[in-house]
This record gives sequence, C-alpha cells and structure tokens, in this order.
Amino acid sequence: MNEHPPNTAAMVRQRKKDSKNKRGTVLATVAAMERTRTPITVAEVARRAGVSPWLVQQEPLLEEVRNAQNRLSSGAHHAAKDSNTGSLQVERELLRQENQRLRQETRRYRQRISELLGDQIDGTDAHSQGIRVQELTDQNAALSR
Repeated sequence: MNEHPPNTAAMVRQRKKDSKNKRGTVLATVAAMERTRTPITVAEVARRAGVSPWLVQQEPLLEEVRNAQNRLSSGAHHAAKDSNTGSLQVERELLRQENQRLRQETRRYRQRISELLGDQIDGTDAHSQGIRVQELTDQNAALSR
C-alpha cells in the first residue's frame, strides 16, 4: 500500500526535494543573520528565506533559530561588536553633523521665506516702494497748496 503510482511518486520525490531545499535555505539564512549579527526572529528568518513562518517553527529549524539567538545574546560576538562600536560612533557623529547642517539650512530658508512674505505683505518691493513714494509726494504737494 506504500507504493505510489508513477506520477504520484514523482510528485512525492519533488515535494521532499523542495522541503529539503527550503530547510537548507532557512539554515543558511540563520547562519548569515548570525554572521552579520542581525537580530534573529522566526518571522525575520522566514521573510529572508522566503518560506512560511510555520516551516521555521518546526522543531529542527526552531531549535537552530533558538541556538543562534542564544549565541548572539550570550556575548559570543562581543569582540566583533566592540570593533563595530568605533565605526558606529564615527557614523553617528557624521550623521549628527549632517543634521546640524540641514537644520541651519532650514533656518536660513525659513528666514528668507519670512522676509519675502513680509515684503509682499508690506508692499516693500522696489516697484511698490516707488509707487508709494510718488503717492506720498503727490499728497504732500496737495497739502502744501
């Protein structure tokens, strides 16, 4: 009764092959995440491996995920983290400087916009000023008569 018809047997073989490939992909993904010190979760492993979270939660794979999580959290990678700390501090300082520059630029733009809007409201652009001077001169002449 264990005998499968030829078509079914081929499908069963293919399914087993696919399962084996997916499990291998999950294990490779866990190893890669551990090497790069990326936080390891079932959902993230499944997403990166392109498989269902259900597959990652199956016992042989779940055990490997838990072991990798423990290795990451136990400090096995402290030396690598320490070497990364310096570069992270440099990157953080560069980002801080860039943020400061962008804030100053934003302040300058806001100031300029404020000046331009004020000129429009006050009517103090060059053309408006000329017209206003002429109006005041005319009024002064009319009052002087």
